[in-house]
Formats: sequence, structure tokens, C-alpha cells
Amino acid sequence: MREKFLLIILLIFNIYIAQETENNISIDSTNIKSINQEERLKNSIPSYNLSKIEKLISKLSSINGTESNEYNDRYLSEKDFDKLTIKEKFTYTMVYPEIKSSSEDMDSLAIYEENKIFGKLPTSVNDPRWSARQKKFLKQYRKNIQEFIRETSLKNQYMGLNFKKALLEINAIESIPFLVDFYNSTDKNDKDLLTVLMLLVKKGKYYPFVRSNVYRQLYNDDVNSQVSCIDYSDINEEYILKTAHNFYLQAPKIK
Repeated sequence: MREKFLLIILLIFNIYIAQETENNISIDSTNIKSINQEERLKNSIPSYNLSKIEKLISKLSSINGTESNEYNDRYLSEKDFDKLTIKEKFTYTMVYPEIKSSSEDMDSLAIYEENKIFGKLPTSVNDPRWSARQKKFLKQYRKNIQEFIRETSLKNQYMGLNFKKALLEINAIESIPFLVDFYNSTDKNDKDLLTVLMLLVKKGKYYPFVRSNVYRQLYNDDVNSQVSCIDYSDINEEYILKTAHNFYLQAPKIK
């Protein structure tokens, strides 16, 4: 009788240990997911007259509109916007997108993201959604924009989500060599830099890439490219970097 009692106690103890282990694994996975999401969604803050821009933003006047308006309730007037220097407009555009982001636009992000290469950049409620005049500015001064992004990223040894999306917005083919070098110089931790390279190559409809297995896994019509990903490996990494380099060599550069 005593032996049966001890067996029951042992069984209960083993079940408890198994449940605690499962809970700890779940908590660890959640923490990993949270840390990786936070890093991928982080934006870069330019330092060009930042204090001036922050003061301007804090003093913005309200515009007429309703809560359903897709634009921010506050933005610089055309007069004040035009008074800004190119660097100040860049800072304003990067820290204050003039179109609201909806939480409905947020993609689900996978656990263990550091081991994945995604087909698209992540989105969030803090996503940059620039107004027409902000997009016009980025494209009009695309050479300057690339210089500012390079300078700030090298200084901080990090490239935020807003900078990556700005490079895609202006189709910054000229920045491919920098992106490759920057990726290699930052311990290859930011796999979204590989995503930016692929999206630039994809937009250029580079045939060797379009017919590749990587492209089919990420961008085929039957694939949800918003959350599609491939495993990170030395082979996939080398393929993306080499393909981007080859595309850059033959692609017409925008002057």
C-alpha cells in the first residue's frame, strides 16, 4: 500500500515538473518573440536639427477633420514645411509621418524571427505612412536622402524600419553596395537588410531572381508574402547578397 502511495506521489510530481517546463518554454518563446519584434519595428531618429523639429511638432495647430480622417490631426503648414532645410525636412519626415497607421495593418510576426528571412518588412501601428508631399520630398531629393540614411546608420550602427522603407520608397538601387557592406559590418544580425535587398531586386524584375527558388517561396501568387519567409542559412544569405550585387552591376542607375 505504501509503495502505491509513493508511486502516486512520484507521478504527480513528474506531471507538475512537465507542466512547469512547458510553461517556461512558452514564456521564453514569448520573450524571444517580443525582443525580436521590438528590434525589427524600431525606427531611426535623425539628429539633423532634431530639437527644432520636435518643438515645431509640439506646437502644431489642429486642422479641421474627424477621427476617421486618414491624416494626422496635426501637421506643418505648407509655408512652414517649405521653410525647412533639406535635412530638417528629412528629420521631420522620418519622425512624423503625416498619415495615420491603423492597427489593422499590423502583420503577425513569427517566433524565432532571428532565424528567418522575410519576404516583406514588418508593419506596426508605428509604421511610417508618409503623405503625398512627404513622398514627393523623398523622391525629389533621393540622392540626399540616401546620404542622410548612410550617415545616420553608420553613426548609430543601426538602420531603423523607417529608413529601410524610405530606401524602398525611392527605389534606392544606388544604395545596394552600402546595404551589403553595412549588413556585413553589423555582425549580420539584421536580416531585414536582406529583405530590403530582395525587394529592390524584385522591383527591378531581375530575371535570375524571378526564376529562383527563393523568389517562388516568397513571392509567388499563391504565397502570402506579408508573412512568408525562408530559413536563414549561409547558402540563402550568400545567394541574396550575390544576386543583389549582380543586379546592381547591370541595373540603370537613377541620376
